[in-house]
Amino acid sequence: MSTPEVTVGQGKNIPTQPPKGKEPQVAIRTYAQRLDQKFVQYAFYSTYLNLVPEGIYARLRSPLIIIFWLMASTFAYIEIPKAILHLELSGKFMLGIKIFLVIASIALGLVAIIWYVDKMVISARIEHGLANDMGDIQQFYLGFNTEEIVEGDKKVTQVKPVEGEKNDSHFWVLTVDDNVIGCIGLNHSQVDKMDKYYAEPVKAAAKTPEPVERAVDQNSWLVKVFDAVAKIDDLISFCVVTGHNTVVGVFRKVVPRPDNVVLFKAHKQNEASLQRLAIKTEYQNHGLASVLIKRAILWAHQHKIEYLFATTDELQKQAASILSTKYGFQKVEVKKTGYYGRETLWRLDVNEWIEKSLKEKEQEAQQDVNEKSQMATSSAKK
Repeated sequence: MSTPEVTVGQGKNIPTQPPKGKEPQVAIRTYAQRLDQKFVQYAFYSTYLNLVPEGIYARLRSPLIIIFWLMASTFAYIEIPKAILHLELSGKFMLGIKIFLVIASIALGLVAIIWYVDKMVISARIEHGLANDMGDIQQFYLGFNTEEIVEGDKKVTQVKPVEGEKNDSHFWVLTVDDNVIGCIGLNHSQVDKMDKYYAEPVKAAAKTPEPVERAVDQNSWLVKVFDAVAKIDDLISFCVVTGHNTVVGVFRKVVPRPDNVVLFKAHKQNEASLQRLAIKTEYQNHGLASVLIKRAILWAHQHKIEYLFATTDELQKQAASILSTKYGFQKVEVKKTGYYGRETLWRLDVNEWIEKSLKEKEQEAQQDVNEKSQMATSSAKK
């Protein structure tokens, strides 16, 4: 399944400062677990964290959230001044309290939405990916495991194929000057892949983080403020997520969740799915995702895969736009996955896309020939 490194050209408008006289080198190659795992996982979760504003915007458009927010704010605005009437405060002071309550209700509402989207929506989706295919990319997409054994005085790496089906799944990384900045996977499995996430109901947010040695002055007042805020955030996370896990645990005792939850459905021999497209935040909006998508489409064509599928959620609007407008993926269905959640399934006819691309290249080549002919004619007249 391995393929040699494929250089795809020189990047343009990359937000880095390469050495003078040298443009950034963009390349795509097969994923290597030992070299790439932490960089690919970082690209995966940093791309998702960049979608927090989309999640906030989706909830701010919800009439239910707005009504609840207004009710809570109105209750605080009316009842708190009533509760302190016996203090006989001045009219100006009471007015100040009411203004403070209005500002505080807006600020606290926004903070609550931001916190919820970050901790309970985005983080859960990241953990879901890491608990499944993104936890062991080599095994899931490339179909083998590596193990280091000692032979005499040397460490030898053994490659062991994963027992079971053989398919044409693959995983690529995109590099700029040898730095991993993006990835994409192609899942061609013909058996259902089970969801491992719900086997562990406790979320990572409920675990105590390990202390990290700081590289700044720990006596700085700014560091102390950030420490206090971080501890408050950890405490809230612990309380909310622990409460969430307790409720989920009780619910599962009453209504047990089946162990055989399918995460990725089996494909037909001529079908596959694009998965885990990610580009590091600072490299987005420079056309680099197209390099990965094209490589996956060409791989599919080479392995006689006729149809490619892709799934986007309600936050991945940019990815959906790229798939539909640039590559001609057709919308198959939209499925609700919760009150706000929504998944859209897309499909591409690989052979049709290849034919269209070849025609476009022929037209470009013909256009170049015509332009050169016109230039030669005008030069001869002069």
